[in-house]
Amino acid sequence: MVDKTTDPKERFKLGDDIMIDYVMAAVDISDDISLEFDEEFVALEKNYLSNGQFKGELKGARILKNKNFTNGLVSLGSKETSYHIDVFRLFKKYNVKICIVTENKISAIVMGRLGEWIQTASVAVSNISFLELAYVLSKYISKESSQEVNKALENQDMNTYNVLKLIKKDLSSFIKGHQNITRMKSQLDAYRDVIKIINRSPNMVKKIDFNNVGKFNWKKVDYSLTLWLDERAAFGENNEYELFLDEGIKSNNFNSEYYKKVHENQVSADCVGIRCADLVATIIGKLISKLSLATAYEKDNPGKLKYLDKKWFEFKNDQLVLAKLIFEIIFNVGSQYSYINGTYFDDATECEAYIRYVSSFREYQELTIKKENSQIEEFKIFKGLADIKYQQMAMLGQLDVKTLMETGSLKPV
Repeated sequence: MVDKTTDPKERFKLGDDIMIDYVMAAVDISDDISLEFDEEFVALEKNYLSNGQFKGELKGARILKNKNFTNGLVSLGSKETSYHIDVFRLFKKYNVKICIVTENKISAIVMGRLGEWIQTASVAVSNISFLELAYVLSKYISKESSQEVNKALENQDMNTYNVLKLIKKDLSSFIKGHQNITRMKSQLDAYRDVIKIINRSPNMVKKIDFNNVGKFNWKKVDYSLTLWLDERAAFGENNEYELFLDEGIKSNNFNSEYYKKVHENQVSADCVGIRCADLVATIIGKLISKLSLATAYEKDNPGKLKYLDKKWFEFKNDQLVLAKLIFEIIFNVGSQYSYINGTYFDDATECEAYIRYVSSFREYQELTIKKENSQIEEFKIFKGLADIKYQQMAMLGQLDVKTLMETGSLKPV
């Protein structure tokens, strides 16, 4: 049976935050200006709350309710847009540095459930890249897998060997049903390779510890933040920080030498930095999710390329100002590690491509004039970014897993 569900949230139990990616934001506010920054940020919050619409703490998810974000930034009301503009301008004024780390939730399920087999297969089968195999499996399970496979991945009583048997059968069926679709040729070739790898790899019959399956791997976040701080240290920036963690995040996950102190279980209502991080993570996370769903291909017409609806490019002036600020502060900072994506990076990369494209216009009227071709141009940027990331995976894949682990190039699964 072919599963025609395109929304990943309906294919798996992904939590109640309606995001398809885990998104972590780290916000670096210098001690020298923290008092002034805090005061101005709190003033912005109070001004937004002054109409009595909300009571209590102002959370990003409360601002970006579904009706306010149907088509991303272009669906934002003037008040919500103005508030985000003011906050991002405050970031710019005080030279606040931001790092975003994303991990696709279904990829987290795949790596938790099959990560050990993927590592074993990439060692046992020559010329197999751990990263490429993880990427292809994550893409397949995110977009194509049957409900039978999905349920098996979440079944604690089914061992890896039997899960792989189902995946092999499902992949064969998918290839047979889509073999005449030209645009899927490279994708189907990759799926054929996965079948070969399953056939040639050692059988794994043991059961998996489900405690961490599908959960955000905070060790990966620690690794990613260390890369970000390494890069900044190389440019002569500060090399000592205090880290403030939101409630529920454990300090023992963070062991970088850059942290002189790590504070856990911080109450966001009392910590401006955490509220800033929440705002950034929410707007990026929701944009990733909405874009992914808006560009999911039609299961009834898989040969048709799917582009964003033109509504996504119908910006008002203030909305384009916000997009440009997001681009400037998150994507255009000259850092390789300010926006770090997990093994399956397509959705996060699409978000970056979209922001890069719309920010390239000086005025919103120019974007409106060109909107008929906007989808194609945005797709070209996405393809370019995705190709670079895939080439990086292929390059890393030339090394064996042990070497990748020892050098720190491969993040723990």
